[in-house]
Amino acid sequence: MPPAGYMTRSAVESCLVWLSTAYPAFTQLITLPNASADPATRHTSRAIRIRSGAGDRNGVLLVGGTHARELINPDLLAGLAFKLCWAYANNVGLTFGGRSWSSTDIRLLVEGMDIFILPLLNPDGREYVQAGNTWWRKNRGVNSDGTRGADLNRNYDFLWPWAIGATSTVSTSDVYRGDAVFSEPETRNVRWLLDTYPDITCFADVHSFSELILYPWGDDDNQSGDPTQNFLNPAWDGLRGTGGTGYAEYIPSVDQTKYVDRGTSVRDAITAVRGRAYTVQQSFDLYGTSGVSADYAYSRFFRRGTKRKIWAYVMETNFAAGGDSQYGFQPPYADATQVMEEVQSGLIQFMLGCLCVVREVGRGWLSVAALDRLRVFRDEDMAASARGRRWAALLDTHGDEILALLAQDRAARRAAETFLEKASQIVIDADSDEPARIDRALVSQLDRLTVRVEKRASPSLKKALAALRKDMPRVVGKTAREALR
Repeated sequence: MPPAGYMTRSAVESCLVWLSTAYPAFTQLITLPNASADPATRHTSRAIRIRSGAGDRNGVLLVGGTHARELINPDLLAGLAFKLCWAYANNVGLTFGGRSWSSTDIRLLVEGMDIFILPLLNPDGREYVQAGNTWWRKNRGVNSDGTRGADLNRNYDFLWPWAIGATSTVSTSDVYRGDAVFSEPETRNVRWLLDTYPDITCFADVHSFSELILYPWGDDDNQSGDPTQNFLNPAWDGLRGTGGTGYAEYIPSVDQTKYVDRGTSVRDAITAVRGRAYTVQQSFDLYGTSGVSADYAYSRFFRRGTKRKIWAYVMETNFAAGGDSQYGFQPPYADATQVMEEVQSGLIQFMLGCLCVVREVGRGWLSVAALDRLRVFRDEDMAASARGRRWAALLDTHGDEILALLAQDRAARRAAETFLEKASQIVIDADSDEPARIDRALVSQLDRLTVRVEKRASPSLKKALAALRKDMPRVVGKTAREALR
C-alpha cells in the first residue's frame, strides 16, 4: 500500500473548491470539459486560476498527477496554490528552508500573471493506486482491445504516430501511447486550457523522481544549425530518435540558451532550500520519447503559427530526503513535505521568470496590439543580432529582479512606464517609410532610470545595466533596427 498522508482525489478537489470560496476576489475555479476516462467513475476535473486585477498578462500552467503512482505532485501543487493565496491575502512572503520569497515577489506573481494550477490530471489513476495498486502509472480508460489505461504523457500531438524511444504501441505497456493522439480526455483537458487561455506562455508538468529539470526536445538530440531538420518535415519520419540517421531536432539557439538559463535559475531556487542539486538537461538526454506534454506545448508555436510561444518544462522531483531510491515515487509523507517545499520554491522562481518586464510595465499604458508588436520585435529583430540578443537576455535573466525593484520604487516605475511608452512608438514605427529615430533625450531618460535601479541592484544586474548604458550613446540618431547592428 502507498504510505499514509497523501491526499485522496476528493481531498485535492475539495482543496481547490475551498480556495475559490475563501479567496473569491482573486481565484477562479475552472471546471474542465472532459470527464476522466474510467467509465465507472467519470470524475469531473478542475483547475484553479489565481490572478488579481484586470488586463492582459502572461499566463503559466502547472500540471501534476499525470502518472498515477507519483503521489507527491498533486499535494505539492495544491499546497503551492494554498500558500500563494494565503501569502497574497495577508501581504506576506513565503519561506522554504533556506530560500525566502518576499511579499513583493508574491504580489508580482498574483497581480502580474494568470496562474493556472491543475494539480491532478489523472484522478482515476490516483484512486486506483491508493486502493492498493501501488505502481500503476497510466489512466484507467478502456482501450480498443479491452485493456486498461494509456500513458497520458505519451498521448499528446507531438510525433505521436512514430512511438519514439520509451513510447510503446503495445496497450499493456506502462508507456502505451493510447489508441489515437489525444484519445484520452485528460490530455484533451490540457489542450483545452492552452486553447482557451492563449496568453499562457509558460508550462510545467511536474513528475517524479529523478531530480531533473527537462526542456525540449524529447525525440532526438537538439541542434541549431539546420532548420529543415524539424518535426514538421516528413522527409525524416521514422528516423528520429535512432542513432546513425544524421537527424537532430532543430531548436533556435536563442531558445536553447533561454531554456538552460531559466532552468538553471529554477535549479538554484530548489538547491537553496536544503541543498538538493537538480540537473538541467534536454529531455532526450534522459531517454527518447514522443507524444509528451512539454514538447507538444512548445511545438504549438511552430506548428500552428500561434501568437505566443510556450516555454515548457518537465520537472522530476526527487525521492526521500535521505536519497534512498526504494521510496521512489512515494516517499514517506514526512520526507515528501520536504521535497514539496524545495520544488515549490523552484516553481515560484519559474513563474517569476515567466513575467515579461515589458508586458508588465506597459500593460496599463500600451494597447494589446502595441505589446504584441514589441514581442514580435524582440523575437524576430532582436534575436537576429548580437546586440539585440544581449539586450533581450538582460530582461530574461534579470526580469524578476527589475520588476521587484520597480515595485519598491514608485518614481522608478513611473519613469520606466514613460520610457517604454516613447520607445514603443519607435519600434512600432520601424516599418514605416520614414521610421522614427532614437533621440538623445530618450537615451538620457533611460540612463537616468538605469542609474536609479543600479543603486539597489544585485552585482550581476549592475554589471548588465552598465553594459547597457555603454551601448546607449551608440544608438542616438538611429532607427530601431539600425540600433541593433
